[in-house]
Amino acid sequence: MLLASSLNAAAPAVEANGYIFTDIDQSYAKDAIKRLVEEGVVQGVDETHYNPKGSLTRAEFTAILVRSLQLPIDPAITSSVEFSDVNGWEASYIASARDAGIVDGVGDGRFDPDGQVTREQAAKLLVAALIRSNSAITFDEYATPSFADSGSISDWAIPYVAIAEEQGLITGRPDGNFDPKSIANREMAAVMCVNFLNALQALDGNAPSDPPGTQASPLLQAPTGFTVSEFTENSLTFTWNAPSNGDNIAGYDIFLEGDNNKIGSTTASTFTFEDLQPQMTDAVFYVRAKDKQGRLSAKSNEYRYVAVKQTKLTLRPEFRSFTHNVEQTMKLWISGDITLADQLRRTRLYATFNNATSKDITFGNASELGAPEIIQEGNGTQPLIVAWGAPQGVKLSSGLQHEAYLNMLVEIPIKLNNRGWYSTQFELRTAGPATTSLASTGLILTSELAPIGPPKSQSGITVQMGQPGPAQLNQQITIPVTIQGNVSVEQLSDLAAVQVRILDNSQVLGAADIQIEDLAKFGHANIAFNGSDVKIIQFDKHFRLEELQAELANGITFNLVLTLRETGSFGVFATLERVDENGQVIGPAGNGNVVQVTVQ
Repeated sequence: MLLASSLNAAAPAVEANGYIFTDIDQSYAKDAIKRLVEEGVVQGVDETHYNPKGSLTRAEFTAILVRSLQLPIDPAITSSVEFSDVNGWEASYIASARDAGIVDGVGDGRFDPDGQVTREQAAKLLVAALIRSNSAITFDEYATPSFADSGSISDWAIPYVAIAEEQGLITGRPDGNFDPKSIANREMAAVMCVNFLNALQALDGNAPSDPPGTQASPLLQAPTGFTVSEFTENSLTFTWNAPSNGDNIAGYDIFLEGDNNKIGSTTASTFTFEDLQPQMTDAVFYVRAKDKQGRLSAKSNEYRYVAVKQTKLTLRPEFRSFTHNVEQTMKLWISGDITLADQLRRTRLYATFNNATSKDITFGNASELGAPEIIQEGNGTQPLIVAWGAPQGVKLSSGLQHEAYLNMLVEIPIKLNNRGWYSTQFELRTAGPATTSLASTGLILTSELAPIGPPKSQSGITVQMGQPGPAQLNQQITIPVTIQGNVSVEQLSDLAAVQVRILDNSQVLGAADIQIEDLAKFGHANIAFNGSDVKIIQFDKHFRLEELQAELANGITFNLVLTLRETGSFGVFATLERVDENGQVIGPAGNGNVVQVTVQ
C-alpha cells in the first residue's frame, strides 16, 4: 500500500542523510518520492521498499490529496454512511475529501476504494483539489488539452486534463500523447503530487488577497429536494432547491450515473433531460451547485428513474364491523407498480355507499388526502358518493416506497349514525374533468354490530413462516411455511397464487442473485417485480380458493427453498394473493409475518 493502515503515524522512510528505499534509484520519480516522504504525504510498502511501479487505488490517491492539502481527518471514522464499500483505514480520508468536494462515488452507493486510477481520473482529482484550494483557479468546461491523443480522452475528462496541463500538474509522453486510459502507478502519482504542491505554492504567491477581516467563501452546500416535476416519453424535467448558503452560486451541473457523465449545466433551479432512451430502465440522476470559482458542492439527493410501462395498483381495505355512533378507523392500503406519469398526476379517492345517505355515515379527514367532499347525496335509487383529495387532487409521491413502487396507507375516520349494512366500493381515480380509474376494491361490506339482515362470512387466511435454517452465501436456505384459515363465501370463486417478497434495504440484490426452488403445488417461481429495495417472486400456478378450502382448514405446509448470492440482512415474507385469469395481482387473500435472513 502507498499509505499504511496506521495513517496517523509519521512516515519513517527517510534518514537524516538520505533515503533508505532500495528500489527507487532507477525511478524517474526518485526526487519526488523523497520529498513526499519527508513531508509525510506518502509511505512505502515497508521500511525499505516503495514499489514505484506498483498500482494505485482510488482510496490511496484520495489519501495523498487529503494529506497534501492538510485537510482534517477523524480517525474515529472507520466506515462510511454514504458508501457501502468503504470500511477501514480509508474511511476517514474519503470522508474528508468528500466533505471538501474533491471526490465522489461511482454510483449505486459505492466508492470503489480498491479500484485502480487512470491518468485522466487522476487529472480530474488533482484539478478538483486545486480549485478547492485556490479561488484564482476557475473551472472552464470548454477548455481543451493540446496532447496528440486528446481525441481519446473521455468527454467528461477533457476540461480537467486541459486545466491540469495548463497548471503543470501533468505532462505527456515523449511522443506527445497523454495516454488517458492507462493506469497511474505509484511513481506517476508521486510526480503528479509534487507538481500539485508546486502549483499550490505558485498560486498562493499570486492569489488575490481577501479584504482585511474576511475569509475565503465556504463551499456551497448541496442542493436539496431534487425530483422530477414533468415527464414525457423522451424527457425528464428536474427541479430542486438552491443551497442555503447560495450567495456565491454561479450555476448547477447535472449528472447521470456518476461524476464521469455530466449531462448538462444551468443557472436556474430546473433542467430538462431530453435524451430519455427506452433502454434506460434504472438510472440515477443528481445535481451539484457550482460557485463562482468553479468549485462544486456535494451532490444532492439522488433521483432514481425506474421505468414502469404500466400502473398496476391494488386497493386493500382492512374493514370491520363498526359500533353504532362510535368513530372508528377504516384502513386502506394503496400499493403496486406506478408509472412516473401517474406519479405526477393528481388523484382522488372515491367511496360509494349503497343504501346510505350523508346522515347515516359521518366521515373524517383521510390521512394523506384531507377532508371529505360529498359528490353525490344518496337516496333510495342512487348511492352516496364521497371523495377525498380536494377538487384538484393530490400526488401519490409521498407514498412511494421507492421510485416505481407505491405502498401507501390511508386511514379514514368513519362513524355509523344508523344501524344497517352498507355495501361499499373504494376507487382511486385521477382528478379533473376526464378522470381515469387507477384501482378499485370491488364491493366490500361495512356494518354495525347489530345488523339488519344476515351478515356475510369473513375469511381469516394467514401465512405463517417459521425460522429459516442456516443462511450461507450461495447455499440453499430453507424456510417452513404454513397457509391456513377459513375461506369466506365471497372468496370461494376467487383465484389465488403464492407470492414471496424479499426486502433488500441495502439494495445489493439483483435478479440474478436470487434463486427460489419451484413448489410442487404452486408451480414455477418467476421474478414479478425487480425493484431496488424489494423483489417480488410469484409462483405461476393459481387456484380457485374453493378448491383449496378443505386443505386451508387443515393447513397447507411446504418448505420455501431459496439461494442468495449476496451477503447482507434481508426480510422475507410470503403472501397468498388474489389474481385474475392472467395471473395479475388484484388484492390480498392472506398475509403473514416477516422473517429475517442474514447471509454471511
